[in-house]
Amino acid sequence: ATIGGMAAAAHAVTGVGVDLLSTCVMAARTRMLSVGSGDASQQASIVQSGHNNIVTTFYDCKTELLRKYPCAAQHVEYLETQADGGVKYEIDATKLHTYNLGMFDLIFFTFPHSGVPNSSPDNVPSNQSLLRSFLDSAATMLNPNGEIQITLKTGQPYDQWRLPLLLQETCGLTLVDTRELDKSLFPGYVHRLTQGM
Repeated sequence: ATIGGMAAAAHAVTGVGVDLLSTCVMAARTRMLSVGSGDASQQASIVQSGHNNIVTTFYDCKTELLRKYPCAAQHVEYLETQADGGVKYEIDATKLHTYNLGMFDLIFFTFPHSGVPNSSPDNVPSNQSLLRSFLDSAATMLNPNGEIQITLKTGQPYDQWRLPLLLQETCGLTLVDTRELDKSLFPGYVHRLTQGM
């Protein structure tokens, strides 16, 4: 009877039909795919916070990743031993569906960039192509009710990439929400610039 009373109190406090325990269990089952994972500091932070159902991918081979981002070594080592999904190298974000990675509830790409310098006239088309191809591929790997999250900077040239329009043009995806990245959710996360920008 006490447990039932506590559950009823929890429902009353949260004001929702799902209790906190159920919410935590559902969150733990959420299968995530991180694409273009920079130095892996964000992904390591996610695992350190208690969510280890994540596959972390990099465009580069491990040697090149560590050459570009020497600080990535500690994060990659941690993910290789602690994340259930492990770490995958030489994964092209525009061809995700070709790697047999499985299906996901959340696929996220934090600060994607093609590497074409922001000052180049080719920056906008190259990044639109990257995003369009990523969305096409990622959409085939979503579980029902899954979502794709893309974190972009604002201002020029990022606003010219026209992500909302690309979403409509690609796989009939719909923009559900926009919000600022809360870096406090990822202790130790450092945004790394793509070489060539």
